[in-house]
Amino acid sequence: MIKTKIVLIPLLLLLLAGCAATVREGHAFRPSTATVTERENEKLAEEILSEEEMIAYQQIEEIYRAEEYFAYGVHANAGSQWQEAQYHFEKALSILADLDIDPETGSLIAYEYDKLLKEIRTEYKLTLLYLATISGDASSSAFVERFAEIDDFSKLKTAQVTTDVEEKQEYDIPVVINKKVENSIIYFQTVSQDFFQASLCRAGKYLPLMEKILAEERVPHDLVYLPLIESGFKTNAYSWAHAVGPWQFISSTGRLYGLNRNWWYDERRDFEKSTRAAARHLRDLYQQFDDWYLALAAYNGGGGRVTRAIKAQKTKDFWKLGRKLKRETRNYVPLYLAATIIAKNPEKYGFQGNCGEPLSWSTVTIDKCVDLRDVARALGTTYKHLKLLNPELLRKFTPPNRKKYQLRIPTGQEERFWAAYEKLKSPENAVWVRHKIRRGESLSTIARSYRTSIHALADANNLKRPYRIIAGRMLLVPVPDDGSYRKTSSESSRKHEYVASGNKYTVRRGDSLWDIARAFGTTVSSLRSLNGLSRRAKIYPGQTLVLGKSSGKSTASKYGATATYKVRRGDSCGKIARRYGISVADLARLNNLRNPSNIKIGQILTVPARKAKSADSGSKDFVIYVVRSGDTLWEIAKSFSCSVRDIMRLNNMKSSRINIGDKLKISRG
Repeated sequence: MIKTKIVLIPLLLLLLAGCAATVREGHAFRPSTATVTERENEKLAEEILSEEEMIAYQQIEEIYRAEEYFAYGVHANAGSQWQEAQYHFEKALSILADLDIDPETGSLIAYEYDKLLKEIRTEYKLTLLYLATISGDASSSAFVERFAEIDDFSKLKTAQVTTDVEEKQEYDIPVVINKKVENSIIYFQTVSQDFFQASLCRAGKYLPLMEKILAEERVPHDLVYLPLIESGFKTNAYSWAHAVGPWQFISSTGRLYGLNRNWWYDERRDFEKSTRAAARHLRDLYQQFDDWYLALAAYNGGGGRVTRAIKAQKTKDFWKLGRKLKRETRNYVPLYLAATIIAKNPEKYGFQGNCGEPLSWSTVTIDKCVDLRDVARALGTTYKHLKLLNPELLRKFTPPNRKKYQLRIPTGQEERFWAAYEKLKSPENAVWVRHKIRRGESLSTIARSYRTSIHALADANNLKRPYRIIAGRMLLVPVPDDGSYRKTSSESSRKHEYVASGNKYTVRRGDSLWDIARAFGTTVSSLRSLNGLSRRAKIYPGQTLVLGKSSGKSTASKYGATATYKVRRGDSCGKIARRYGISVADLARLNNLRNPSNIKIGQILTVPARKAKSADSGSKDFVIYVVRSGDTLWEIAKSFSCSVRDIMRLNNMKSSRINIGDKLKISRG
């Protein structure tokens, strides 16, 4: 049986939600147990987002989307659908590659982001082991991972494979031919033939510029072939180690060599800036080790590791450092040598050379934020082509607050650009509002209420025609920053004192089931069940609702004495709340948490002064969930912030198949 382990984003990291939830609107799974809060019933106040909050919100959504593709890949793996699994894993990686998340920050978003990436690696590794080849569209991560699994490709050698090396070919970095280099040449002609051919074609776009930069920086010309094994000359390439761009810089090294990044751009992706930074970095490494093989090994595995290997083995011969280097680094130099040998004479090894036309462009310096789609229309080109010329741009806009930004446009279009420049609208004079879609709303009614346009909403949320929106989901709304929009937060409902009479509550004007459930530490589904309300039923002022138990006036009084809890790695508000038998909303109130998912390791939280529920407490450390129509084990695991493997282990399951009516034990966390 194929082992699977699903990454879970605790409570979807609802950094901006005001309370946590475990179910995403639109999924078939809707738990009825009171231990889970339903996200679909959250009522989020509309509020103007700061740029930081907007970034976090969109990052959360993108991580969730990547996690969904990852889950599809896992299921494809389970069914031995290896090509389908590869497609989904690559989609997940491409989404993560487009995010501006620095894993070095130590934030919860960065933690979950890194955790998801590691889980993809674990599952994708299985896919690659069963795939015979690597497609040309695969990531460089897949390429390196596949090579790391096999040390000897000689068994793949056929009459169509060539390992002979042209003796008269000139190289400006010493070329050694040994078994590892031969194996790498065979590998490029067999397992990764499609990947390498696609990489050679992409290389044609950038080689002339890169060769010029390397010459200016006085480093060997043949280093220009290094991106063949780093990124396949993909500007958006992303590796397991969080390295980005054609030369695969990690964030810290990129900063050392002047490559900056933020929400709007990442200079590690820029083919010009990153090439100059790579040339200087490689030159520095060569000056440190006085050997190009060691410099290349350090470029891949870090100078410190190479230095330690040299001291341990008492040699500066790369080929004798052996297992003191990581497997990936041991393979790196042979791969580079093989790639260089083939790139200098591709036809001899069965590849097509010179299949990519060099890029050309003109540069304009602008002093305002512009929409690339508007620029494309004004110049008679495409948004896709502008993105190709400006790969550092992460959004559809040039960076705001940059008064001298250099934008690449098609060659010879300067006059046409400047003729249209003054008419290009700048989207920087806007604020962002988040809006929870309510039942019965349409894009037109939402646009009208915010005094904006349907097209602005569609652009901001990447909606495609026909515009379909779903109740419960969020929209980002661009609103002119001219004072015409006023913040409409539900302060009255926040100040509203929810007081029950025994176990009953009388509905007031403006109340919602979600507000009432949150006030009394229950769930909307529980309220509906106790009061015989259908999912479409509405409540009205004066209506009496049964709460199910005698309810108090405030969170503190409801839970009595309190204690403290120190947040540990891997904790989320949902896990802590379940451990102490409290709702996430009440946990947030007890601690005055504006963003419950934004808790930090070591933070002290106030919790009820009862013992956490565990196997040692003598009480059950699990709840029972009855499987419903449309449920999957993955969705159930996500809703309870655990893993599929945890559920299977707790229920002694040998297969991930479940049937309607099955009773599953779910750990309380």
